[in-house]
Amino acid sequence: MLEELFRRRPALARQLDAPYLSERVRYLGYCVERGDARATVLCKARELLWVARKLNIDCNVGVTVEQLESAARGWKDRERIAGQKLDGRWTRTRFVQVARPWLRYLGWWREPHIPIPFQEQIEEYCYWMKEARGLSAMTIDLYRRFVSEFLRWYGRNGRALSQVRAIDIDRHLAEAGASRWSRRSVHSAAGALRSFFRYGATRGWCRLSWPGPFKDHASTPKRVYRPG
Repeated sequence: MLEELFRRRPALARQLDAPYLSERVRYLGYCVERGDARATVLCKARELLWVARKLNIDCNVGVTVEQLESAARGWKDRERIAGQKLDGRWTRTRFVQVARPWLRYLGWWREPHIPIPFQEQIEEYCYWMKEARGLSAMTIDLYRRFVSEFLRWYGRNGRALSQVRAIDIDRHLAEAGASRWSRRSVHSAAGALRSFFRYGATRGWCRLSWPGPFKDHASTPKRVYRPG
């Protein structure tokens, strides 16, 4: 992974010598699989180098937002290497924006537990993907995250799973595509949701039919779900 991103030996050596090597590589692989562009993954790899150097992590305790923001201050070493003065505010913001998803992915981020609606259905679906379909742990984790994010978003309405409509999924994908996901990530999320709701239909959680491959428009598929 890192060898593909960093062709220059000094840059690669810095990456390989930094702490939490396997954890950084694993997360970058997840980002690639979910559809992040190469340039995006490269930027994350560069920033995670500094996150790993500056953040003192106890994986058994986790990292709080206060600890993360504290680590995001003081950039003399980075300025010396860069050979220029850094924009402190932007550097801190980018540090936190890259570090937090990485820590969440590893399970090292401490935040109030927010239960995901329909957790029992998610667990059953993930078990089916593993036992019946034989999918890899990385793929299952990717699908779990996309489905969980949608159900958390959808669950704010307090509606039953059987009441999910096409417009709900369209809106969720459109919002995510406009704010934080690449086009490829939207496509991957649509595939995860399609798989989840197809399985849900066999279990009686919802009623739906799939008219065929969805068509892309703007930043999100035009129609990925249709109630039966």
